[in-house]
Formats: sequence, structure tokens, C-alpha cells
Amino acid sequence: MPIMITTPYGNVDNREAIEFGKLRSKYREFYPPNVDLTPGTEVHDRLARHILELSFESERFMSQKFRQWNLIDDMLTGYIPTSDYEKKLENADPNTPISIVVPESYSTLETLLTYMMAAYSESPMFEYEGMGPEDLIGSILMEKVVEVQTRRSKALLALHTQWRDAFTYGIGIVAVAWTTKSGKRPVLNDLGLYDPSSGAFIKTGTEKVIEDYVYFEGSQIYNISPYYYLPDPNTELYNPQGGDRVGWLEEDTLLSLKRSEAEQGSMYFNVGYLEGRATTSALYTTGHGAINRGITGRDSSGGYSATQAVDKIWMHEWIIPSEWNLGSTNEPVLYLFCLAGDGIIIACHSLDLYHNMFPVAVCAPDYGGHEIMPISRLETMYGLQKGMNFWYNSKVENIRQMLWMAFLVDPKSVNMHDVINRNRFIRTRRPVWGRGIKDIMEQLQVSNITQDFTQEMLMSREMSRNVTGATDALQGLQRTKGERVTKAEFQSTMGSALSRLQKSAQLISLQSMYDIALMYAMNTQQFMSEDTYVKTLGRWEETLRGEYGITDPTIKVRPSDLNVLFDIKIKDGSVDSSEFTDNWIQLLQIMMQNPETLQTFDYTRLILHVARMMKAKNAEEFLKKGPPVGVQEQSTEQIQQGVQAGNLVSLNEAV
Repeated sequence: MPIMITTPYGNVDNREAIEFGKLRSKYREFYPPNVDLTPGTEVHDRLARHILELSFESERFMSQKFRQWNLIDDMLTGYIPTSDYEKKLENADPNTPISIVVPESYSTLETLLTYMMAAYSESPMFEYEGMGPEDLIGSILMEKVVEVQTRRSKALLALHTQWRDAFTYGIGIVAVAWTTKSGKRPVLNDLGLYDPSSGAFIKTGTEKVIEDYVYFEGSQIYNISPYYYLPDPNTELYNPQGGDRVGWLEEDTLLSLKRSEAEQGSMYFNVGYLEGRATTSALYTTGHGAINRGITGRDSSGGYSATQAVDKIWMHEWIIPSEWNLGSTNEPVLYLFCLAGDGIIIACHSLDLYHNMFPVAVCAPDYGGHEIMPISRLETMYGLQKGMNFWYNSKVENIRQMLWMAFLVDPKSVNMHDVINRNRFIRTRRPVWGRGIKDIMEQLQVSNITQDFTQEMLMSREMSRNVTGATDALQGLQRTKGERVTKAEFQSTMGSALSRLQKSAQLISLQSMYDIALMYAMNTQQFMSEDTYVKTLGRWEETLRGEYGITDPTIKVRPSDLNVLFDIKIKDGSVDSSEFTDNWIQLLQIMMQNPETLQTFDYTRLILHVARMMKAKNAEEFLKKGPPVGVQEQSTEQIQQGVQAGNLVSLNEAV
């Protein structure tokens, strides 16, 4: 059934018609060429209906997972909603233990995220290589510029959220967009007089003025909640580029949209039409979305008390412009639409991007390769997590019953107020004074039926860690049973555990990090307008210094310097571990005893690699800035003569 929308401007009185005319004349120049996107026109309303139909179709597809995702969200909290029975117990005694969630899912998630942060946080985050010799320097400069962008835009924070979503819900989605941020700064201008006779400027003072400047331009990563993701149902979730469209919902406010619309070069228009009408989306108030999307701070009416909420549907779609009266082109063109409040189009532009892709990257580290909607790592352990909650909470309940044992009481013989309130002393009634207390109260025997539940919970925990790969070794926990853990056993166990997580990191590199790196580089080639200063320090320091012949630690990069062909180096997702540095040190000692290996391998780079494994972040600072000392080849007689003269020492003594 198609989604029906109505324009708020079907029937207007004279006063509204005047205001409508003002808005129409205001926005006409901001529409695409030869296109009238005034609300109420055929082109506008047809596009709005189309976008809304696509959105509801995608929402119905995604809502299949909402219930399971909500259950996983509950397992990541530290509590279980208390029952009426537990509320009474807690009111009677605040120290009474109540049902909790055993934080095994949270522990597993933190372990996985810790590995991903270690695998990708090392700078540079994205590495580029030139396609040919003429592209070498340009690709190095591209890597340096992108490194500055990732640092200033705090890309690692957005990637952390993407990985968290991927392990929690099965998919993690981000959008990559070029962003320009402007600010103000004080500048001192010289004041003075011009001397016509000498043609010189005579300075008389200075004047401080405030000028606008661009303090950041570059690509930025934006997170998209899986609950708000609107993909093409005809393709796999982890392959957004294989579909015809991709979109998502975004919350905003009317005031924020007005500010954005007023900015120079803004993509927005028609924002004024949002005033005086409902601006929340039906995706929040109908179907699964109203029940299961509990991640917004909105009240039950769909808005906030102090601001007017505006729901925006972003939709990127390949369309044929001539079929939608958006131009005469008969070839597919990638368009960007933004529908606000389910009825007003506030953005409509063709995306002439160099990378020619949807600006979206999706990772699904636990995908199987054939399913449309992959499961998540935490979803596989949901049953075990639920079992652990049951074992623990049943144990607590049984202990509570044992401590607060039930009594059979003769209400005619004892003061029931003392019994109900569990007073230390229970008084008998006057008629039975002096007759003794036998048979007045009798304690019910409660057996400990949960004595093996702790062991069951530990077994479930061990099974969940084996399934998810978040083993004890990765969590910093050592084996507590049997003999002492040997160094060889620990290194073997740690190596196997790291290999399992490295596989997930490699998949993330192939699925998402590669696309993000490509978008960063090509956006920089297309939109960069300001010169950028980058540091020469790092893995390309010698190459840059040799090319530019400078000693300054920073160089200026112009946009034209980056017009090169490049390739992207995919990271393998490995993590350097200091536990294996002993093996590397032994290898270096063996190499030093063989002059042939010293000529074959770059000994300095190997030492820097070992230093980084030992968590030395600034090992390059200790390199000599002069010409490197080479390895000299001498005959046996020359070496013996040098040793006798004291000019040469053996390699063993040098080590």
C-alpha cells in the first residue's frame, strides 16, 4: 500500500497565501536549474511521496531485527526491571540484592573494542601508495594531509561507535562528508602613510581587526544508528554500493536548520515552510519504530518541550533526472535528497563526487557472505548470557529465602506485628503467657537447590568467551587451575586469541576502512581549497627530506600537489604485542652476526619496529639526521689487521 502524504498548503486563506508567496520568491533561486521545488507543486510532492515510500519500505525490512536488538541492548545494561515483589523487598531493605544482568556481554564487547582501537589507532590511520613513480611524493603528501584530517575531526571516536554497533547489532554504519568550519581570529594590520616622493610606506602603528578564516576543512565521519538506517532491501546490508539507494533518519531542530540554511553555500532551502506544521516523522510513531527504537530522548508526543523537533530523511539514490522532471539527462545520476517532516523537501542536489559512490561505509565482521542481514557477535551469545542471568539471580533468590526463612505461625498466640517486621524479639499474646512457646511458631526448612548454579554460570561464561573470541588471555586473566602458566603457554594462547580477532579486523578493513580511506582521499582531491602544513616526521621522513631538500619539520601542501593516482594499503588488523619482543631481539642478534643479512635487510627499520612493539611512540626522534653509516666489505686479512690494531671489535662484543 503506497504511503500517502498531504501538503499543508492545499487550502490557504489570504494571509497564508501572502506568506506563501514570499517564501516562494525567497527560495526559487536556490532550487536546481529550471526546477520548481515549491511545496505543493507536482514535482515536489511526487518526489516527497517517492522518498517516503522508499523509507517505509526500508524500515519494514530493518524492523525484523529491532526486537532482537532491543534484547541485546537490555543485556548491555547493569540491571533487570524489578518486579513488584522485588520492589517491596527493596523498599523494606535498600541493601537487599535484586535481579541484575551479569556483565558478560559488556565485558566481551569491551575486549573486542579494545583490540580494534589498538589495531587502527596507530598513525597514520590510512596509508596510501603511488600508482607510478611520478605519484610517489603526491601519495605521501596525501597520506600526511588525510592524517591531519582524521586527527582534527576525531575520526577514531566515530569509528569506535561503528565497531561497537557492528559487534552489538551485526552492522556498523558511517557516512563520510566533506566539512568546512569557519571561525574568527585577530589580525594586526599596519597603519601609516604613503610617501609619494620615495614610494615608501611609513608605518605609524598597528590596528587589530577580526577576520573570518577557515580553521578546518576535510572529510568527517558521521555515525548512523542501525535503528535509523534505511538501506536498499534488495542488497546485502554490508554492501551498500551494490544497491540503488541508501538513506537514514536524522533528528534536528527547526532553529538549527535555519542557522544551516543561512550559511554561505548551504545545501538547504524551503526551511521556512516547516513553521506551523508537524515536523516529526511517521517512522517514529507507527509500526515497529514507535515500540522498539528507544534510543531518542523524545517524549511520547514525538517532540521536545523547549524546541521544535524536525525529523530529516536523507536519501541517496541513483535516478534518471528526465523521469522526475529534474533535467533532460537520460542516464542514471546520483542524487541527494533530504525530506523534513515527511512532507517538505529541503535539499535536492546531484552528487558529482569523484569517487562516484554512496558516501556510506558499512562493516559486518560476523557476516557469512550469503545472508542479507548478518547476525552479531553478541547475538550469538545471547542465550548463554540469559542463562548466566538465570543462574546468578536464582542463586541470590535462594540465598535470600534461606536467610529469610518462612515460618508457620499461630496468629492467636504471637504478636503478628513483630513477625511481619522481623523484629529481633517476637512477643507472645497475653493469653499464652506462662504456657511456653512450643508449637506457637515453626520454621519451614528451605533446601539449597542452587548449590551447583555457580559452576553452571562459570561454564556458560567460559563457553561464551570461547564463542566470541574474548578469551581470558585477552581480558588480562590468567588460568587459575593446575600448574603455573609458563611463558611458552601464555604466548601460544595469546597468539591464537589475537589471530581470531585479527580476522575480524581484516574483514573490517576490507568492508569499511578501505572505502573510508578512498572517500577521504578523493574528497580531498575534489574539495580541498586551502594550503595545509604537514609534519615530515614519520615513515616517509627521509623521502620527503630528500625530495624537498629541507630540514624544517613541516612543509606546505597545496591542493595541486595531491592530483596523483594512488592506491590504498589495506591494514591486516594485527596488533604489535610486547610479549613477543624477545623473539625479535634474538633475531636481531643473529642478523648482526651475519654481514650478508645486514646488507639485505634494513637494520634501522627493524630496530624501529621492535621499539614500536615495546610501545615507544617517538623512536624516530633518535635517528641521526646525517648520512647513514653503511656496511663496509673487507677481506679476512683486512679484518684481522683491524682487530689487532684495535680499530675493529667482534659483533658479539658490539651486542
